Amino acid sequence: MRLALAHLAAKRGVIGIERTAFRGTNDAILSKVWSGKNCRILRSGWTDAWEQPGAPPPLAFPVQAALTYQVMRRVTHAKAKDVVTYPIGQIIGQFTEFT
Repeated sequence: MRLALAHLAAKRGVIGIERTAFRGTNDAILSKVWSGKNCRILRSGWTDAWEQPGAPPPLAFPVQAALTYQVMRRVTHAKAKDVVTYPIGQIIGQFTEFT
């Protein structure tokens, strides 16, 4: 399956391409840290921090979604590639080529 990078760049910017490119299904985890609802997202420093012992549980929807939106907006602006994450879905394992 091919993914047009122009579409992804328009939607997520260059960091989105770099974080998404050639990721496998092992990098996609099911977690509530994005929105407060179960969501498949890319593993990152953000998801790892929420999984640490002593970390608080994710807030309920829509409060967690509002928190994540503000943080990811700032993280993306700062180009912090190790922290940024995106909802990705199961399809990530089927990408074989990016154009």
